Amino acid sequence: MALTWDQWIDRNRAKFDSDYELDFAAAILSKIPDLAPVSVSCQTWVTQRDGGNRCIDFTIAEGRYVRIAIEVDGYSKDGTPGGQSFEQYLDAHFRDMSLATTTWGIPLHIANRHIRTAPETVRETIDLKLKAQRRLAEALEAGEVDALLRKHAKDALIEEARSEGELDQTREAKLFELYERGEIESLSNEDQNRRNELRDQIRRLNEELKREKEDRNRAEIERDEAKRGRDETVKENRGMRTGWLISVICLVVGMCLVVALFLLLGGNNDASGSQCDDANAAGDLTLEDVGEIVNVKGQIAQISKVNEATFLNLGGPYGAQDLAVVIWGGNLENWATPPDVKYDGREVSVTGKVDLYDDPRYGESLEIEANSPNDIAICS
Repeated sequence: MALTWDQWIDRNRAKFDSDYELDFAAAILSKIPDLAPVSVSCQTWVTQRDGGNRCIDFTIAEGRYVRIAIEVDGYSKDGTPGGQSFEQYLDAHFRDMSLATTTWGIPLHIANRHIRTAPETVRETIDLKLKAQRRLAEALEAGEVDALLRKHAKDALIEEARSEGELDQTREAKLFELYERGEIESLSNEDQNRRNELRDQIRRLNEELKREKEDRNRAEIERDEAKRGRDETVKENRGMRTGWLISVICLVVGMCLVVALFLLLGGNNDASGSQCDDANAAGDLTLEDVGEIVNVKGQIAQISKVNEATFLNLGGPYGAQDLAVVIWGGNLENWATPPDVKYDGREVSVTGKVDLYDDPRYGESLEIEANSPNDIAICS
């Protein structure tokens, strides 16, 4: 009995890195006509020409010549809100180049969002590529190899192989390097026109993602600049205070010394314990708490830095967090130990006003600004 797509998905469910890969298998691959589940593999390890190993999300293999590699990509590579870094961008392109001369060739890259917002475009793009490779494979199996090579004789690599009499020994490797051109020419005029239309659609979708990324980065920069502006205003106001405040400042300094001595002698553990004991779970916060002063606690699941700000995500990584604790760059000097070191992996309680942040990708989320270590207590 032939393997069904439901059976294939059940067998490979543990291999999926995300729900997007599950959606890709269920909503895209299983809907492509004449694509048998037995021809598809999930998380295929291949050896690159540089000697390294790489795992490809999905591969399609039919017969001797049909080979398609597919990568399902997210906006961010490590869960941080800033998208992939320049180093990650270079690494991804280098990894693709290392596959260019293998039997798999450069992978098709499918954006996570397009799986759910443009499934027909993704499905038809893969279907056309599969049709092209099948037709090219038929030509190769029918013995039309020499004609195909003569058609692309301008390729320097083929010319070199022909002149040295190595064409027979290197024929199969050279054919894979001609696939991109051979695939296109193997399509009918109608399919070639549809392929161009799909490329235009995908280009527009990618431009939308790029604009969204630029808008988000711009909003984060403006937000950080506004915060720095508020910090500078506060500093200017402090500088305008006159001599009658000197005595008050001295009194505050004296009180701080007393508090520091108290903490040094062990009072800090009691205060932190009390703050943690009285705190509610961060996961219980709702939109109705926006604007309220609360004391909540949770486990730090991720710490990320965007521009000069530090984000402590409680209860889950960015996008799935219960609460984000924001420490702006102007306040980092208040921490003797950097927050990303001091709070990493700890359970903490946070006291402050709940604010609302609207993310273009993940929607509304809750956050609290922490201005000093007094706002955050380590529970465990």
